[in-house]
Amino acid sequence: GATSKAINFQAEIWVDNWFALYINGKQVRQDSVPITTERSFNSEKIRFTATYPFTVGLILKDFTENSSGLEYIGKPNQQIGDGGAIAQIRDLSTNQIVLTTDGTWKSLVINKAPLNPECVTSQNPVADCKYANTSIPKSWSTNSFNDSTWKSVSTYTKDAVGVKEGAALYQPDCVLPAKGFYFRPTVFSGVSMSHRIAREEIFGPVLSVLTFRTVDEAIEKANNTAYGLSAGVWTDKGSRILKLAAELKAGVVWANTYNKFDPASPFGGYKESGFGREGGRQGLLDYCQFV
Repeated sequence: GATSKAINFQAEIWVDNWFALYINGKQVRQDSVPITTERSFNSEKIRFTATYPFTVGLILKDFTENSSGLEYIGKPNQQIGDGGAIAQIRDLSTNQIVLTTDGTWKSLVINKAPLNPECVTSQNPVADCKYANTSIPKSWSTNSFNDSTWKSVSTYTKDAVGVKEGAALYQPDCVLPAKGFYFRPTVFSGVSMSHRIAREEIFGPVLSVLTFRTVDEAIEKANNTAYGLSAGVWTDKGSRILKLAAELKAGVVWANTYNKFDPASPFGGYKESGFGREGGRQGLLDYCQFV
């Protein structure tokens, strides 16, 4: 019900790629990570003050390289951009969640690209992909705005998100705590290198299983990623460990163990997993001045 008492709230938003939060027609906060960041799945907590009832609006954007609507242009994984968001708002006076995103929300797409999805394989997407832009309506985020002509948002279950590219999902039937942020341990089988879950980092208890027939094929698949922080090898052959350790493009390679560190050994990453080294003699070089 309506109340004149100002209350502190906390919005918790998970988004791919960028968002701006509006309360009662005014922007409260926007994503701290710039929209120009290609690989970005962000989690933000935003505090604000409001009185009941209040109106919530979100502007959501996915990273695009240009007007074509494609991403990873010119790379083997060139694809149509996609994005999504999950949000909830918590009343800090009671610690109760008072709002969540669901299928009752309305949305208006202001940039549609590409209108001809078959251009996804084009070598010149800017010329071949068609697009259409719509202006953002005035007062769209206020309580008085009529959004009856807008479409309902698309919602996806955990199963639909996991298997939409063809992988098979397994999760144990376990009870998760009501408070906090928990996710069931998840295993995907039947994964191929074209699947997003094989190419991008998932910060959670999720395992994607890919098969291989030869050691060289395993190395090729392991290196076919933009990341290279760590790798693990499990085998009973010492020669195979040495071959894989030399050819895997990762900052550290563990053999028949995982996540074990030695302060005398350097640690770092390849490609988008960073540069430079910590630990060992290599980690000390940044602190040295040679004369």
